[in-house]
Amino acid sequence: MALFPEGKMRYPGPLGPLREGANWLARKAGVPLLPVALRVVLRGYEHPEAFLWVGRPLPPGGDLGRALGGFSRRWTPSSPKPTPGRCRRASGRCFGEAEPGGKGASPGEAAPAMSGDFFFFFGVFLFLLLRWLALLFNLLAFPRLRPRPTPPKPTASLLVPARNEAENLKRTLPALLRQGALEVLVLDDLSEDGTAQAALEAAGNHPAFRLLRGAPPPPGWTGKNWACFQLAQEARGEVLVFTDADVLWEEGALGGLLEALEGKEMVSALPRQEVGLREGALVAFVMNGLLSFLPHPLLEGLRVANGQVLAFRRAAYLALGGHEAVKGEVLEDVALARRARTYGLFLGGGLFRARMYRGYGEAVAGFAKNFLAVHLKNPAVLLGSAFYHLALYTLPWFFGRWELGLMGLLERLWVQKALGGPSGPPSSRPSPPFSSSPSTSWPSSRGGGGRGGRCRGRGL
Repeated sequence: MALFPEGKMRYPGPLGPLREGANWLARKAGVPLLPVALRVVLRGYEHPEAFLWVGRPLPPGGDLGRALGGFSRRWTPSSPKPTPGRCRRASGRCFGEAEPGGKGASPGEAAPAMSGDFFFFFGVFLFLLLRWLALLFNLLAFPRLRPRPTPPKPTASLLVPARNEAENLKRTLPALLRQGALEVLVLDDLSEDGTAQAALEAAGNHPAFRLLRGAPPPPGWTGKNWACFQLAQEARGEVLVFTDADVLWEEGALGGLLEALEGKEMVSALPRQEVGLREGALVAFVMNGLLSFLPHPLLEGLRVANGQVLAFRRAAYLALGGHEAVKGEVLEDVALARRARTYGLFLGGGLFRARMYRGYGEAVAGFAKNFLAVHLKNPAVLLGSAFYHLALYTLPWFFGRWELGLMGLLERLWVQKALGGPSGPPSSRPSPPFSSSPSTSWPSSRGGGGRGGRCRGRGL
């Protein structure tokens, strides 16, 4: 039988056919880590020599050592060939079984020791595997908003804080006015680029539009929280929807959001992310954590939220204390979600599109204000996270572990596809931790999660 060498299965037991099938598939497809993954699941790595590289058994210290981290020099190609056998993993000793026509290993012979870099990169593989499992779960189970018509009697107020958003409002404000909301309020937050004039021109004489002039924030308030507080004070709707000026709403978006809000105090949506060449790697790196880090129920339980689209029932918003209760928080969306009793996190799908930043420098400035806050305002946690992502997505390429690099690359490209943005050139993807290093270092040097910094001219 061509499937099994020497006319019979090399691995006895009920899982033998599955393990042999994995080896055969790897030889045909040329996928290096496929047999490793399946053999781990099927308890197939009973001996270091049993690991396969492209479906072929290789000796410890040989090509396998270079590819998967290597073993110690206790075994060389000139030494007697170790044979697969059953291992006592606690002691690291194996009891060999003779191959057909071979000499076999004597009972009690010590197994070749695996080096530290083997365990390091095998750990990288396991973490990538866990992220893939979380990603697959989220792709299947993450709730998505569906386009729905707006109710005939609109009760929602669309609230847009705008600081230096003249160009964005020309594109996004007409779409907001077509949603059929009770009102669309734009607050000019002391802009310096003609935001107010751009909003008036984009709105025309639409009866639902109102332009508000923002006041300077009092001490202790972040700029965006103060702007949102002023908008909520002026809103008349029973549902308050806060959205950024760079989010483009498609037809049916408001109806879908209102449907998701039924039975909940607060919901948040993840828009489709539009990115350019320069900021693409950094945006994809940050958004990657939303879909592949934890399954959706855990994300929702941790109250992960996205301030680009936040919807509240008015009574619930006031009961939570509104933005006044989180006036000094950089991550005000997460802080509000944690105060809500019932909350929902949704993928916006094709209903919302956002171009957060135009250029790498603007992306660094925007993300820097959140990086330390996301990591519990602890520099040690931030550095640990940076090393974690460096190990998973960058080091495999530098050390020739291309199969691990491809696992990370495909994960990020799949996340980007799920969020709707272009995948971008592959050359921009292997090193997101390097491209994001200014974001990790800047907030630490500024002190306090980016407070005192500025984004689009707004004090954080």
